[in-house]
Amino acid sequence: MAQIRRHHPVYAQHPSAVAAPAVGPRGFSLIDLLVSIAVLVVLISLLAPGLQQAHERARRVKCAAHMRQVSYAIQMFADDHRGKLPEAVFGRSTTKTTPRQRTNPTPLTAGDTIHLRLGPAEQPPSGGPDRAHATSAPDRWDGLGVLHVSQYVTNPGVFYCPSHHGQHPHQAYVDRWVNQKGRITGNFQYRVPAESSYIAEIQPTTTIIADGMQTKLDYNHVVGNNYVQADLSLAWFSDDDGSLYRSLPEPVSLSSGGGRNTSPWDILDERKHDR
Repeated sequence: MAQIRRHHPVYAQHPSAVAAPAVGPRGFSLIDLLVSIAVLVVLISLLAPGLQQAHERARRVKCAAHMRQVSYAIQMFADDHRGKLPEAVFGRSTTKTTPRQRTNPTPLTAGDTIHLRLGPAEQPPSGGPDRAHATSAPDRWDGLGVLHVSQYVTNPGVFYCPSHHGQHPHQAYVDRWVNQKGRITGNFQYRVPAESSYIAEIQPTTTIIADGMQTKLDYNHVVGNNYVQADLSLAWFSDDDGSLYRSLPEPVSLSSGGGRNTSPWDILDERKHDR
């Protein structure tokens, strides 16, 4: 029997039925990359000031914590020494009327009241503030440094402010802290008021410790100062009008004394402050 062949009709495919070639994910073009970078730059410029302010606030709180530890140490020192503050060469009397009253104090200078340990060049002879003949004097702890040598403050880092941007960071004196030799400078100013070195005899609102006021470069927080009063309370001074900053001398060498440092103390004593 003859086979019957069936012919299947061939239909033309519709153009839309043709499979499209596979296309991979589209990559970034140069324009996309530039736009992304521009957006990131704008975001960073908007966020950076806020981040910097947040970091500074954190450093300011840490600085206040350091200063509070120093004030606690002063309280313990005073309790153990019949109410007397740690001795400081600058601001100390050159002539004494009574054990508790002092006159003609050695002049306070911005460079002097920030030292923790004095080398020969920083020490005035017993007769007065002239340092011309002080080169043979031995090193000695002074001011807040007395708290360290007396074991009231054992961590040297407490004497330094994390916001310090001047010439006296803690790292600059690590070897001297270890070797106990040479001049050591901290970041906090300290003064013993001229009227008395006994806490009970000092006006409670008198400032005895403050953030660095040696020069404008040592003004750690730029917009104000942490400070401790004679009643050992800690406060923040808001330098809204810049008067405290303007009262500070320009950056100079410590060896030149840095100029008088009485005006900043007066401003802290007299101006209102923020608790």
